Amino acid sequence: MTPEERFQAKLHKKHLDEKYLQRQLAKLKEDKSEILIRIKNYKRIQKRKYPNSKDFYFPQQQLIKLLKTNNRTVNLLAKEKLIENTFGFMKPVFSLSNITFFIQSLK
Repeated sequence: MTPEERFQAKLHKKHLDEKYLQRQLAKLKEDKSEILIRIKNYKRIQKRKYPNSKDFYFPQQQLIKLLKTNNRTVNLLAKEKLIENTFGFMKPVFSLSNITFFIQSLK
């Protein structure tokens, strides 16, 4: 494979990822109220367990369950800097306040 072909393949993959991410953002936008309810319930449960904590952190698998999406979507959201990985040098860990802000900002 020549360098030009590799470059074209990367561009094509990036274009497909962008289209996929747009579809997933539309789904998240439709389910916005349900997601916010799930976040509120999760926050309430965590407040009982850890009453002195200001912010809650959870792994990528928990975020997938919370948003009812898949790994690819979460990875693309993090790659495009729409959601922030709190500890970048470890396994992906996300802040509940960042996720709440992201969901609320969907229009």
